[in-house]
Amino acid sequence: MLKVEFGRNRTIACFFVVFGTVYFLESIGGFYMTSAVVFIEKQFQIPSRLSGTMVSAGDFAYIPIVVFTSYFGGKGNRARWIGGGCMLIAIANLLIASSNFLFPVEEYHVNSTYIPSSLAYEVNRFVLNVSTDENWFNRTLREIDPKGEALGTYIGPYRTHNEEFVKYQSYCFYNPDSEICSRMEARISKEHQINEKDVSAVRVLTSLPYSFCHNIINKLRQDHKTDECKKEHSSSGPFMMIFGGLMLLGVGRPVKPKKMLILRDKHVKRHADHVTAEEKISAGTGVVGFACGVITGSVAMRKFHLQGRKAATWVAVCSLVAALLSFANGFVGCKSVIGQIGDQGMDKGMPLTFTECECSGTRDLAVSRDYCPTEHCNSQFHMFFFNQAMGAVFGGLSVVPGMLIVLRSVPPEHRSISLGFNGFLVSLLATLPSPVFWGKIFDLSCLMWQNICSKTGACPIYDTDQLRIRLHAIYGGLRLFSLLSDIWVIYWAKGLKL
Repeated sequence: MLKVEFGRNRTIACFFVVFGTVYFLESIGGFYMTSAVVFIEKQFQIPSRLSGTMVSAGDFAYIPIVVFTSYFGGKGNRARWIGGGCMLIAIANLLIASSNFLFPVEEYHVNSTYIPSSLAYEVNRFVLNVSTDENWFNRTLREIDPKGEALGTYIGPYRTHNEEFVKYQSYCFYNPDSEICSRMEARISKEHQINEKDVSAVRVLTSLPYSFCHNIINKLRQDHKTDECKKEHSSSGPFMMIFGGLMLLGVGRPVKPKKMLILRDKHVKRHADHVTAEEKISAGTGVVGFACGVITGSVAMRKFHLQGRKAATWVAVCSLVAALLSFANGFVGCKSVIGQIGDQGMDKGMPLTFTECECSGTRDLAVSRDYCPTEHCNSQFHMFFFNQAMGAVFGGLSVVPGMLIVLRSVPPEHRSISLGFNGFLVSLLATLPSPVFWGKIFDLSCLMWQNICSKTGACPIYDTDQLRIRLHAIYGGLRLFSLLSDIWVIYWAKGLKL
């Protein structure tokens, strides 16, 4: 009898060890997929609304499967259902990862000929702040050049055949303050004066051949680009591979005992071209804070003996605080600009740093492809970090009480079906349209698009103010709207024992 009991306990212990290991690895893969959406967009050049549809693929399969599994899984061998689901998840992850090796990286270009007014203001805001007088340029030019020679006079000889003149030009280029050059230019200017009409005519005649050549080169470039576009593969290939993998992942997901489905944003977007340490910390804030909130909520349940309406009120208050913190993050932001120097650095694939630049407006007088290290931006980042961490903590505080309310609100014989129906409604009304909806919100705030041939690719530059306000205001509004259901639960939770 003791041997049988010992063997049974060992089997249960081995099962929990294996299950915990598999669940841990699957959770890592799931979170990595959520955080890698932005890199998938850049590699395969797809807009945010398509990436949102791709993320929702798991819910397309999850919605019909969850009802089937909740009914038949409760009657069969749960361990076998869990093992089969884990095998499907492994196959799905292989399909998702294969797109990186089967499809090449798309070549794209940014339409830099059109600069939105908001970006133009950001590039020139230092100049606008230094001088707001609209007549500053004309007044300064009259002081430097009272005769108007810089705009209305052409200085140069009729003939340029001799080598002496070439040497003279080279000498004057490197010695502009030389007395020889000044006297010679005065002599040439006096003896070879011509009117503005002749100068304009000569300029037109000299530039005319180059204009034809420029048109021919552009025509050849367009023809070559058209031929290359015909050879390129569409982004639908990797999109369908990842979509199919996530759909298969949705088939395997319901067989695991996830009793609480939480509506959260699956679309984590980063607007920077390079990931900094601060961004990595910010990305992990939600997970760590949420885990701390779940643990604290379970301890609070036992310490304060939360039952019935007290537990429902706890859930409502935590949701309210999380919504208010989301609204607070809508007012936390700062501006940083990457200008023309940064564009050169991106083209060459290396950072460019210039020192002793008086126009930089900073103490170190340095200009580089980096974000402006201002005290305001640093303080705003710490404020955003704090709000995000506290919002995740309060979101986790309501998980355990909410889960127990769902479990205790139905009879034991109907819990499996009720949980499946609950998951069906949450997936259909929330997690399925959520990534597509948030992806559209991101696309509406795009300033410049990357183009592949005639197709629109990913968005590299966003209106950060507009995106921040829209994102946090809409999310906070949805959390406030969900308080209506919390109030409804508070009314009907009287006498509920948890």
